[in-house]
Amino acid sequence: MKIIFDCKLSDNAKKELKRAAKFYAKELMDHAVTQNLELEIAVVNKLPMQGLCEVLDDERKPSLFRIELRKELAGEVLSSLAHEMVHVKQYATGELRDTAKENIVVWQGKKLDVKNLISFDHPWEVEAYGKEVGLIWKYAKKYPGNIINPLKNIG
Repeated sequence: MKIIFDCKLSDNAKKELKRAAKFYAKELMDHAVTQNLELEIAVVNKLPMQGLCEVLDDERKPSLFRIELRKELAGEVLSSLAHEMVHVKQYATGELRDTAKENIVVWQGKKLDVKNLISFDHPWEVEAYGKEVGLIWKYAKKYPGNIINPLKNIG
């Protein structure tokens, strides 16, 4: 898996985010899927949510993704990254696919109209919130230390 950063971060912050992204990917996906993935990670100001996962290439078999993480929530960045990596898994494995139609997504082969659902009720969000907790717990157990705020001193 190739990871690049589209933001200013210290070398230590980049190292921690890269290690976490690779760890989460390994926990979530087969090597056959992860070996072709490319991630662009950005830590941005004033993101209206904790994080964002965007498909940047072919919608049917995506392998290029952008993850944005909210800088103001630096203490939760590894948790937000875990959540967004679940979405990477969902898109990369074809479980989740956006469509050209507004408010219509394909989840596990079924078209869903999400117009009247709050985001917490979306089945892909239920999975992401649930797995986020387990991923961050496993990561903290394997790599104790700078789990609280890996972005300190990012400038």
